[in-house]
Amino acid sequence: MPNEAFTISRRSVIQQQVGQTTQSITQDPPTSRLLPNMLPTTDELKVMIRQALHDAAVNYDKVGVKDWLAKNTESEVKKLKDITTNIRNNFKSVARILALPLYDLVVPIQCRDQEAALRRQRVPVLCLDFTWLDGDFMDELGMTQVPFGHMALMQIVLNLLWGKKQYWCYLPVGNTDLTRVIVFTGTILHQVLDEYAGGTFSAQEFNVRMSGTLYKTLYTCAVSLEGCALASYIKLMEDLHAQGAEMLGGHV
Repeated sequence: MPNEAFTISRRSVIQQQVGQTTQSITQDPPTSRLLPNMLPTTDELKVMIRQALHDAAVNYDKVGVKDWLAKNTESEVKKLKDITTNIRNNFKSVARILALPLYDLVVPIQCRDQEAALRRQRVPVLCLDFTWLDGDFMDELGMTQVPFGHMALMQIVLNLLWGKKQYWCYLPVGNTDLTRVIVFTGTILHQVLDEYAGGTFSAQEFNVRMSGTLYKTLYTCAVSLEGCALASYIKLMEDLHAQGAEMLGGHV
């Protein structure tokens, strides 16, 4: 049976692979079989992909679908694993480009011999108390600190969701919660900053096992926000969507 006879919704499968990146926090029950993160291990990801393929096949009653799935599951799993890897790598590539200028880790060319020392000194300070994540914004009440509002984080999210890659098309329609994407981006930024500080870059573009604990910590912080901090965070997500719509010419 040709592949086109078994069409799987791109949006559905990608959401399954990365843990339904933007499913509403309040609508994500603890009993969900999907991991509440974008960092499943290889084995967990295989299970998720196989389940996604099975769920998609259930909706088809064409003769031969089950036979096709039995013959092609492993090759489809590999293809979808590659998509997940590419998404992670794209996020990290953009983070590597934007981290240095947006965290003031670049020195004038005549002082380049001091750059390594600057990074070793500044990165530990940035990574203390989530400084690399939060941003300061001026409003009518003065300077306000916005959780997860650092310019580096915001620019990566905007670039990957609404820039050339157009990952916004994988977001659930009508859901404005970007928490998992934001936390994922913050986790990647931490790894990138750590690499710049140490001067050693991982051959593996993104290390899931090393970053999983930090991701869970940041996710817990995000969903535990209250009061003014929560209001600022919600406004941040609204602004990201508004800027994304502008990047698309007002059409999302």
